[in-house]
Amino acid sequence: MFRPKGKGFSRSGTSLSSMCGPGCRGREQASLLLAFLAGAAFHGASGLRTTPSRPLATHAPLSANCAAFVEHFDSPGQQVCAGKSFGDPPASSARRLAIVVRGESFRSGQGQGDREDGVTSSSWTKQREASQSHLEHVVRPLEECGYKVDVFLATYGHRPNPVSRNATKDLVGFYKYSVRATLVVDPARKASYTQSRMYGEAMDLLSKYHHKRNVNYDAIFVIRHDVIFKQSLLELPDVQWHNFLFVFKELGFWDNRVGDVLQWVPWRYANCAVKCGLQGHHGDCLMEEAGPGNFGYILPGEHNSNTRSESNPLYKLVRGAPHERHTAVLLACGDPLGPEPARDGHTSIASLFAVDRTGVDSALAVLGKAFEKHVLTPNNQHVVDTHNKVDVMAHCWSPVPEAAFREAFHPVKLAIEDMGPLEAVFNGKPGVGHHYWGSIAWAYSAKRAMELLQQHESETGSVYHRVVFLRPDSLMLKDLDLDVVMLAANDPGVHGGSDDGNSADFHLAMSREVASGFAGLYDYLSWQHPAQSYHWIKSFVEGQLQSTILPDDIVSGQDEVRYWKIPSFLKGSCKGSKHMERLRAVGFGEPEARKLGLDC
Repeated sequence: MFRPKGKGFSRSGTSLSSMCGPGCRGREQASLLLAFLAGAAFHGASGLRTTPSRPLATHAPLSANCAAFVEHFDSPGQQVCAGKSFGDPPASSARRLAIVVRGESFRSGQGQGDREDGVTSSSWTKQREASQSHLEHVVRPLEECGYKVDVFLATYGHRPNPVSRNATKDLVGFYKYSVRATLVVDPARKASYTQSRMYGEAMDLLSKYHHKRNVNYDAIFVIRHDVIFKQSLLELPDVQWHNFLFVFKELGFWDNRVGDVLQWVPWRYANCAVKCGLQGHHGDCLMEEAGPGNFGYILPGEHNSNTRSESNPLYKLVRGAPHERHTAVLLACGDPLGPEPARDGHTSIASLFAVDRTGVDSALAVLGKAFEKHVLTPNNQHVVDTHNKVDVMAHCWSPVPEAAFREAFHPVKLAIEDMGPLEAVFNGKPGVGHHYWGSIAWAYSAKRAMELLQQHESETGSVYHRVVFLRPDSLMLKDLDLDVVMLAANDPGVHGGSDDGNSADFHLAMSREVASGFAGLYDYLSWQHPAQSYHWIKSFVEGQLQSTILPDDIVSGQDEVRYWKIPSFLKGSCKGSKHMERLRAVGFGEPEARKLGLDC
């Protein structure tokens, strides 16, 4: 056993400051000293270590979440798979859980497939965040349910660095009283290790402790060091904790692909986990060993294990930003903002301007409030990294009250273009129907908005995963939540088109990849594929993009309406209209109604 030396301690010179980071003083150092001394030292690459248990508080009665969880382990049963790694469970619940944390620690966060785990100031801070989330969302909630929780750490050693004299001891210190045994692989041997080998040796670490201490558990929770939990396990609804659980079906669920970041192993399946090992994203072996009805998933639906590509409600990984799916809204105009002009066939620029635009400023105030309430708020509410908040790029035709437009939508990129020089070009585009000229103008505007997005990506290094095309004069009266509409970051569909994609009057949501193709709509127009008042977008999506319009639950003419068509939406009067409450919620009142000629 080692003893504290001077202001720091440890045989290898780990200081308190290196454990708790820059600025750690006083009480924090004293707390870490007590925690670390309680843990003693770990021995060798795979030596066992023990720590005094944290005193468990007694809670009576159990909370509803605790009671529901405990019920799953009333009858543990025998080991399903033969093997010597783990013995049969006790006759009743052991009220004890094992958490096995495996893999690289202090990861650099450079992305999928990155195995760099050199300790930097950033990676040290991120690892502490991840380890603390294990305590906050797994260990402590289980302890509050009366469970004793033991943690087993399996990771690679770290070479000397200026941030920490002994990063592995820092790692043990993050977990304080809970660590029971550690496996530390010499970094010189790391190249010979795979995820599967590390998984196997981590389970062997637990097996040795189980036999030496004659300790059984209700379940084993296997997680990676770079997992940052967002919420408590016990808050997840309808989880069948008595089954072997994968975290979720891996996106593109073919050949039984599953997420490999987390595994929940009830004790009776422990030998099965050893027998099958970690097979990456393939769940066949464990599914077969557990048998039908005895395996499942912690989260419903299909997800991407890499949270840089897609977020999920349970965890994120230590990765470079973004952790969440980054969304861009592209505002594209078919006409200059204002009442729709009367027109027939080829439209002149003069006819577009021959309308009363005195109410545009007040209209933008309402449109901006509706946009904030029903587009920005639902899509920003779960975003942790502020860099991943929804960004807006906009292209519109002059005249536009620029200050009012910016106040309404807060675009990071805005282009206001004079339509005059394009009149001859638009008139030369083939089209059918008395509104087709506005359709051509919208397709061009959508193309220009996409160019603004590409320019912003190039300038800032931003990576967008989802794109929404929307007219700025489209008044949203219902939440457009893309986490509900688009389950996958690489979703091949075009979502929205609440009029079945017949026109560009309403929202269209799609992946960034699909959006690149969709921006080619303007260049696609030809005599074989003319612009039309209706059906033309649907025809393009199905024929050219080989995709499908997937309507969502936002109903055109009810949940989404063109601002200057509100009079027909209200059937000429505010009085007695069932829609006025929702309109008032976004700032549309009697003054705005009167500007549209409504009797309110």
